[in-house]
Amino acid sequence: MRELLKEILEKYPAARTNTQFGGQHEIRSLFEKLKDEFSSLEFVANNKNLLVKYSYGKGNWALTPWIAILDKRETTTTQKGTYVVMLFRADGDGCHLKLGQGVTEIQELYGSGVAAIEELQRRADQVRAMFPNMINSDFDQSAQLGLEKRAKLTELYEASTIYSKYYKKNEIPSNEDLISDISTLVECCEQYVSQDSSGEDLSEAPNRKIWAIGLGEGGRLWNESYEKGIISIGWDYLGDLSKYKSQDEVMAKLSELRGPDAQSPTNDSLCCYQFAHEINVGDC
Repeated sequence: MRELLKEILEKYPAARTNTQFGGQHEIRSLFEKLKDEFSSLEFVANNKNLLVKYSYGKGNWALTPWIAILDKRETTTTQKGTYVVMLFRADGDGCHLKLGQGVTEIQELYGSGVAAIEELQRRADQVRAMFPNMINSDFDQSAQLGLEKRAKLTELYEASTIYSKYYKKNEIPSNEDLISDISTLVECCEQYVSQDSSGEDLSEAPNRKIWAIGLGEGGRLWNESYEKGIISIGWDYLGDLSKYKSQDEVMAKLSELRGPDAQSPTNDSLCCYQFAHEINVGDC
């Protein structure tokens, strides 16, 4: 696998620049071999829900070719859902392995602006909340993808990242380490798709919601909250959140406290209102 990754990174830039797309190109052969490598991994081959797909373009060479492991219960396309994907830089510098989200569906629903970024970040936080032990792992929680010609989408791709590692072409780790990293992210994805934090099948609790709550900077309050069996939220200066009858009331109070020059507290007011009025017993 390591040698295949290096070969793709070495040959793709020249292929994309100097040759016509299509046909039985060497790049296709390399991706087919890589797909076989991914598919033969024990934790993929033995899981009927997993699907391996790749793309280096459709009609034209892709700026960011990729290979992905998808859970068919969640998605069969990289345009939506949460999945494990390896993204190759077109300049051959290296590749990203990440647990991420499709941005196409989000972009169609929310546009390419702040609303889409916030929604992707919210969903990413929701998944991370299920795996507190990953805070101390060597996976990053963002990815600088270097999408030069799609700069306006860069923030969406970064916001879509849940966990990521970047391998430079000349520093790609051993096959054992690569497989371990892929396995870690596939396991996270599988748990997210099939289980809540108690290990129960989500399909048996269709009305249950999973909430992502940041417990202090870098999760510093996680252990204390877990030991005491409590969950908490900031904005102490608002007082008893249950006294606000609508999000608009919370927003008005935040605006009053912060002054006329402050940014509209749409997201903060929603967090506070949902914490007091929408989280239910049994949610996690």
